[in-house]
Amino acid sequence: MVITLTITLTVVVFSQNSITNFFNTLRSNMIWGIIFGVIFAIVIAALEYYNWKVEQKMAILELENKYLEDLAAKDIMLKEATKNLLVSKERNKMARELHDSISQDIHGLSYGLSSLKNQMNNLEIEDEKVFKILNHLEKTVENTSEELKYMIKELKPAALEKNSLKDALFTHLELFEARQEIAVKKDIDDINELSPEQEYSIYRIVQEALANIQKHAEAKQVVLKLKKLKVRNNDKVKLTIEDNGKGFKNDKIKRGNGLNNMELRSKQIGGRFEVESELGAGTKIIVKF
Repeated sequence: MVITLTITLTVVVFSQNSITNFFNTLRSNMIWGIIFGVIFAIVIAALEYYNWKVEQKMAILELENKYLEDLAAKDIMLKEATKNLLVSKERNKMARELHDSISQDIHGLSYGLSSLKNQMNNLEIEDEKVFKILNHLEKTVENTSEELKYMIKELKPAALEKNSLKDALFTHLELFEARQEIAVKKDIDDINELSPEQEYSIYRIVQEALANIQKHAEAKQVVLKLKKLKVRNNDKVKLTIEDNGKGFKNDKIKRGNGLNNMELRSKQIGGRFEVESELGAGTKIIVKF
């Protein structure tokens, strides 16, 4: 009886301890399960939020890239329009000035000389020296009129309006070479990064330099270079126009409109203008920007 009671009490006590331990373990496991579940949910939510942010950034980048592409296309169109406007404006201005002033003056001078010769004939003046001078003046007027026609002809194609700077320079140099019978060596890079203002100024500087060579240099050869250079990781452009003519002394030369115009155009595009010349050793014009 006692033994049975003892065994029964032992079993009951052991069973109560096991049940208590079981529920304690279960409760502890549930708490850890809840904690891990919350942590897992937080991690999943964070990853979803990160993915959403990445998607948003990608969408923004795509929009920005499209905007930049549109902006680049519009910038190219704007440069073309600006170049065309500059060329057209300058061409119209020069054509108007040539027609309204120089052309009219030349015609007036030619008419005056012809009238003077007729008047002298009517008065029966036969001074050989005077007629020689008048004939020389008439010839000079005729030559000047021809030069004016060439200038107008070169203005009409609007070289920069439909061509690159390189093509426009080649065309102008070939015309100069054929007309003046002066050999021209060309070394011209195709530089796409130039602004319309820079292209136009370079073209006009070349025109002005060649006009000076034609009038004053008595040269047999011209070398023209337009090169893109890399200086201390910066892009630079160097324009060089060199002739083998009679040259001049830099310290004694009186600058005319030609050199002054070239220097002004160089400064307008942020460049530096230099002239190197010696008597009998030709002239070199350099523009760096």
